[in-house]
Parts: sequence; structure tokens; C-alpha cells
Amino acid sequence: NFLNKKNLFKIIATMSFIVLAFVTTYYFVNKNKDNTKIISPKRETILDVVEVIGQVESSRDADLAFEKSGVVNKINIKVGDNVRRGQVLANLSGGEAYAGLSEAEAGVEAAKATLNQLKSGASEAEINLKTQNLQNTKIDLTNAESQAEDTINNTKNKLSDIIDYRLASIFYKDNNQYKLSFNSCDQSLQSQIEQNRYELSNTSLNIKDLLSAKRETEKINDFVISINRLISAPCLASDSSFTDKRLAVSIAKNDISIIYTDISNRNNIIQSAKNAVTRAEKDLNLTSSQDKNKIANQEASVNQAIARLAQRRAEANKNILTAPFDGKISDVNIELGELASQSKYAFKLITNSSYQIKSKISEIDISKIKIGNFATITLDAYPNVDFLAMVTSVDPTSKNDAGVPRYGVVLTFVNSDERILSGMTANVRIISSVKENALTVPASYIQIKSGGGIVKVKNGNVEEEKIVKIGLRSQNGNVEILEGVNENDKLVEIALDGVVVR
Repeated sequence: NFLNKKNLFKIIATMSFIVLAFVTTYYFVNKNKDNTKIISPKRETILDVVEVIGQVESSRDADLAFEKSGVVNKINIKVGDNVRRGQVLANLSGGEAYAGLSEAEAGVEAAKATLNQLKSGASEAEINLKTQNLQNTKIDLTNAESQAEDTINNTKNKLSDIIDYRLASIFYKDNNQYKLSFNSCDQSLQSQIEQNRYELSNTSLNIKDLLSAKRETEKINDFVISINRLISAPCLASDSSFTDKRLAVSIAKNDISIIYTDISNRNNIIQSAKNAVTRAEKDLNLTSSQDKNKIANQEASVNQAIARLAQRRAEANKNILTAPFDGKISDVNIELGELASQSKYAFKLITNSSYQIKSKISEIDISKIKIGNFATITLDAYPNVDFLAMVTSVDPTSKNDAGVPRYGVVLTFVNSDERILSGMTANVRIISSVKENALTVPASYIQIKSGGGIVKVKNGNVEEEKIVKIGLRSQNGNVEILEGVNENDKLVEIALDGVVVR
């Protein structure tokens, strides 16, 4: 019995060991089997995306200035106004230009009338009438030129009155030097004004004709404007003791405006009289006889008159500043009554319908970017909204950015949206390429090497490594396989949790 029990114990122990070994082996074999992830490559559409940051700005802007100098007499808009292409923004006081335009228009009509008359011939009565008309125009010219002397003397007297009387309360004389009768907060401008007043007291007004009268008037006008700027400074603006001085300057400005008008009107009258004499002489000559050559010459005169009209119209249009495109006024840099110039912009105009993003791309990614690539944009102000844009410009050369070569890229929003504003920060995802039906595997199934990668392929119970050629990386973490495996291969995961092994 003892032996039977002993044998029985050995048999039971042996069986237990076999069972334990079998269970342990089964456990570890199945454990590894359950945790070993095996997949096959799959086909999908993948995107190659370049991510950068940029800033929104208006895709079109312009600094608008007049084509000539002149006094601003009308401003039609203000900051923030929306304007249309061709809309008049401001005007200069271009009396002479508009008078010249009217004169040119009359010249065209007169030239055409003369041509018609020449073609139809003229009677003796008509010739006598033309002769008398010429004499009358010469008399008008003589009278106009004689009356110019009155305008010249009147200009000289009024300018002297402005200097010596209108502005007397603003200065006092100290040792033959003119000083301001008050202290200002702009010593540089004050010193210049005092020097100008001294120069005006030591030089007589050089007025001999209408041209010099206009030139001297402009000099006094600049002097009055500088005084007005000084007493209108913020430090003096609320000082009621300057009421009389401001009134004096205002009256002086009004007097100068009247002088300008008188000179301009007198010039216009004289020029019109001269033009009338010229037309009357030509009219008489053409009326006296008729032949083919004279008709041809008059036809040429009509064409010349039309050309002069176009020139006068162009000159007159220089007194008008219009919007070159639809947009919004972002800045107004002129005031009524000031002397505008070509070198100083009057308005800033930006488009209100089209915005763009300027960004910088590294030299590593610039080869992927082409004009026409689409991009999705999120703005910091609207982080959950996607806006669509397109690459519209790529700089051909790089610029150093903190020592790193980068290329400028411009993207234009495809659709206008009132939420998009200039200055916003934009997060840009440029879709540089789209590849459909690409063969891909998750990044955890490939070990990246220089120029390619290695995957583990399972054939039955055998695993072997294969070298593969890789392509694009998708946004979901998959890697494109160009060569080395196919859709039927079984791949074993190399890294856990999607970590790429390098």
C-alpha cells in the first residue's frame, strides 16, 4: 500500500507539473498573441500640410494725394466712410482751371462755327461784321489790361494793411526786431514767425504785375497760416485772451481770399479778352475768302481746339480727388483752407471687401508651396471657424528673418466676411498637395531611417524586416508607403501608442 501511495503521489505530481507547464505556456503564448497588433496597409486620401502664422491685412490700399498744389475748399468724406470708385473725395479752389476749361469749350464751338461758315462762304456784310467784332475785342482787351493796374495797386494796399494793421496786436517792436506779444509753446515756430515779420518790414512788396501780385499774396498767406497754427496749438486753444488775435487772423485770411479772387478774376478777364481778339482775327481772315486750303487749315484748328479742351479738362480734373477703387477711408490728412501739395497724402483708402495674409515660409517647406494652393485659416478672434484662402503670391528670393532664410507668401481669402479685419493674427494650414488612393500604415508600424524605413512583415509564424520607401505624412499620423509592401502584407507594430521609431 505504501508503494502504491508513493507511486500515486509521483503520478499526481507529474501530472500537476505537466498541467502547470501547459497552462503557463498557453498563457504566455496567448498573452503575446493578444497584445501583438497586426494590420495590413490600407488605401486613403492624404494631405501634405504646411502650417505657419501670419497677419491679416487689406489686399489693396492707397495713399491718395492731389496732382497739384492748391487751397482745399471742400472735403466730402470722413474717416470710416465707405466710398465707390470715381466718387469725389475733396476739391481744390481751381477757379483759373475751371475758367480755362470753359474757355476751351467755347473755343471748340467757335472753331466749329468758323469751319461751317468757311465751308458755306461769306457775304460783304458778314465781313464788315467780323471786322467790327475784331475792333471791339481789341478795345475790350485794352480796357481789361488798364484795369489790371487797379487790381495790382489794390493788392499791394491790402497786403500792406494785413501786415501793418490787421496783425498789429500780435507783434511789438523791440530794438528794430519784431517779437510776438505772447508766449507760445512752440519756440521754433515762434522764432520763424518773428524772423518772417522782420523780413516783411525790411523788404517792400515786389508787385509789378498780376503774376508778382499772386506770388506776394501767397507769401503773406503762408505767413498768416503759420501764425494761425501757432495760436491754435493745444496749449493756447482754450485761452480766451487770444480771442482778438484769432479774430485778427481770421479777418486776414478772409482778406487774402478776396485778394486771390480779385487776381484770378482779373487774369481770367484779360486772358478771355486776348483769346477773343485771336478768335476774331482768325474769324475775319477765314471769312474774307474761301478755298480748300483754308477749309483744311480750319479743320486742323478744330482738332487743335478739341485737344486744348482735353488738356484743360485734365488740368481742371487735377483739382478733384476721386477714389480709384471701392473701399473705406482709413485716414484723412487734410483740412479746409490748407494748401494741399503733391508730396503729402490727403486720404488713406483700403479695400473693404478683400483681405489677405502675409506670412513667411522656411526654405525647407517653400518647395511645396505653389500659387493656387488652398489653405484653411483660423483667426485668434474666431478659433473655431475655418476660413478658406488661396496662395496668390510667392517671393522668388528669400530674406533673412533672425538669421534664417524665409520666403514671403501671400494668401488671399476666397470669400469676403465681415468678421475678417485688418491686423488679426491668422493660423494658416496650406494644403501643398493631395494624394488619393495612397498606401499608408500608422507611424507605429514603421521605423524611420534616412531615405526610407523598416517594417516587420509576418508570414505565418515568421517575422521578417523589409526596407520600404516612404512618401507623405498624413495629418492623422499615417505614413505613405511608396515601395516595399502591398495591401496583402501583414505588418507587426514596432512602437506602442503610435510613437514613431527613428
